Amino acid sequence: MFTFRTRITAGEIYLWGGAGVKSDSDADCVLLLRNDENGEPILFGQRKKIDGTLGLGTLQPGESYTINLKGLAGVFATTNTGGGGQQMADSFVECHIWSPVR
Repeated sequence: MFTFRTRITAGEIYLWGGAGVKSDSDADCVLLLRNDENGEPILFGQRKKIDGTLGLGTLQPGESYTINLKGLAGVFATTNTGGGGQQMADSFVECHIWSPVR
């Protein structure tokens, strides 16, 4: 298992993969995201080489979600920008990548 923590701000922050990745993964791995309980809501989604990006939803502080990485070129997250002159929000996300035992 590989574990890391990332600060999410406005703009797409890739938790796995990236905007420049030109092929989808064939790795049989899973990514678990957990938004910090003291953070802000995050918007998250996935990117595939051919289909482009797909928003998967919002995680509130303390919530988690699991994504199968097979067939993806990236998983990203962003926070709300706090429009109207408000300060930009940020949050930390804990990520765990592992390959399920078969």
